[in-house]
Amino acid sequence: MKLVQVAVLSALFLAFVFSFALPEPALAGPLDGPLVPTCFASQNGGFIGACQLCDLVSLARNLINFSIAFSVIAATLLFAYAGFMYYTAASSPENIKKAHGIFTKTLGGIVLILAAWLVVDILMQTITGGTWALSRDIQCLSYPRGASLPPRPVQGGAGATGTGTRQCNSPTNGLCSVSSMGGFGDQANQAAAVCLAESGAANRPTRRTDILVNDPQRRLFSFGLFQINATVHRLTAPECTPSGRGVHECPSAFACPNNAERCNSNQKLIVNEDVYNRCKQSLEVAACNIATAQQIWGAAGRNFSTDWTAARTCGIR
Repeated sequence: MKLVQVAVLSALFLAFVFSFALPEPALAGPLDGPLVPTCFASQNGGFIGACQLCDLVSLARNLINFSIAFSVIAATLLFAYAGFMYYTAASSPENIKKAHGIFTKTLGGIVLILAAWLVVDILMQTITGGTWALSRDIQCLSYPRGASLPPRPVQGGAGATGTGTRQCNSPTNGLCSVSSMGGFGDQANQAAAVCLAESGAANRPTRRTDILVNDPQRRLFSFGLFQINATVHRLTAPECTPSGRGVHECPSAFACPNNAERCNSNQKLIVNEDVYNRCKQSLEVAACNIATAQQIWGAAGRNFSTDWTAARTCGIR
C-alpha cells in the first residue's frame, strides 16, 4: 500500500512540475495572440503590409511553441493517468507495469522535446545575432500607407543609400519632400523616404555605385532622385519629353558584351551615345525622375520594394 501511495504522490508531483516546465515565452506567443501572424490587412481599400520571410519565421515559431505547450499539457494528463492506474491497480501487476511504462515514456519524451526547443532557440539566437529566437517575439517591420517613417540608418549596397542624411525618414522640404510626392497618393511618405535614401535628395548624387564596369569611362546607369535604372526603364512620362521628341527608349542605349542575350545591368556597354545622354539628362530633371518613379511603382502594383533596394532596406513595401 505504501508503494502505491508513493507512486501516486510522485505522479502528482511530476504533473505539477511539468505544468510549469515549459519556458514562459513558449506559452506566451501562441496562447496570448493569434497562431497565424497578421502580416497584412485591408485598410481604406489598401494593404497595410505584405507577408514576408519574417512572417513565415514567426508562424513557424508560433507553431513550435504551441506544439510544445500542447505536449506539456498532454504529459501532465498522462502522468495523472499513470498515477490513477497505480492507485487502482494494487492487485494487478500488469496495470502497474503499464503505468510504469507510461511514466517512463512520457518523462523521456517531454525531456527530449524541451531539450530540442532549447537547442533550436540557442541556435537561432547564435545565427541571427539574437534577432530571431523561439524565446522572444519576432517583430516584422511593416509600415501602413501614409504613415510617417521614423529615422532609421540605411545600410550600404547598390541602390540602397545615397549622399545626405543616410536615413529612412520622410523629409518635409527639398526635392524629396513629401509635398513633392503627391502623385504617390497615400504613399507619399514612403516615396519621400525612398527618394532620400536613394539619392540624398540630389538630382546628381555624388555616390558612384551603379557603374558600368565594362565602360572605359566608368559611367553610371542609374540617375536622379530615385536612381532610375536606364538599362531597364523607358521614359514615357510627358515630364521627360517636354520638347515633344517622343519616348526615350533608354534600354536601347545599352547592350550586353559579346552579343549575349542577358547580363547584369552593370555589365552592359553603351552602344548609343545619343540615347544614353538624352536619358541621363532627362532623369536628372526632378519632375521627369519623380514621374517615372510613379510609373514604375504603379506597374509594380504600388510596390516600392520590387525596384528599389533602399525600400527593402527601410522596410517599405
